Amino acid sequence: ISKFIENCFKRIQRFHDTKKAIDTNLAFKIIRHAYVRNEKIVPHRCTWDMHGWVYPQFFPYTESFSEVVKLLEFMTSQGILSNKFHNKTFYCSQCQCAFLSFREACPHCGSINLNLDDIVHHFPFAYIGPQVDFLQDNKLVCPKCDKELRHIGVDYDKPSTVYSCKDCAHNCQEPSVSTECFHCGRNAAPNEITLCNINSYSLTTLGENAAIYGMDSLFC
Repeated sequence: ISKFIENCFKRIQRFHDTKKAIDTNLAFKIIRHAYVRNEKIVPHRCTWDMHGWVYPQFFPYTESFSEVVKLLEFMTSQGILSNKFHNKTFYCSQCQCAFLSFREACPHCGSINLNLDDIVHHFPFAYIGPQVDFLQDNKLVCPKCDKELRHIGVDYDKPSTVYSCKDCAHNCQEPSVSTECFHCGRNAAPNEITLCNINSYSLTTLGENAAIYGMDSLFC
């Protein structure tokens, strides 16, 4: 810890305007924060922000995650920062919340009250149906020939699964998929939500000079 603090003070001593500067520019605060600590601006997962990510360097400030990203990307476009891919996140296209529930629904009535069951294929009788049709007193019994199925791979197999809707009794093997936003409650198909890259950022040489000499030095 003492070595880290010593290195931080050494970097602070390189600043040309330590006594004069009134540090009100957020971009300037961030680049000096990164420069003094010699660290990257890396996003961290979180559950207390609806976007699912935060940049710890921005904790003292009130800017929203989306505004922070806009600022970081702007600084990247100006050559002050360089960005690097870190992760991907799905967002609600209405409120930008990252907390989405992916749900399987009945393609017939839209209900999510589904039951997943194995499909059973009885070899001798060539009968195929959901496992629930075969269950009798915790045993598998063919509903067509009343023969007990004892050995999987010999008497029967389970080639697939089937979804049964408890509301409309419709059966299907490929339910529809929808998403529900935990923040605004919007229901949307997967192709209606937004997929965004989450980047980390590093100071460029230009950014380091701006941290040392001030933002005004960029325009001199």
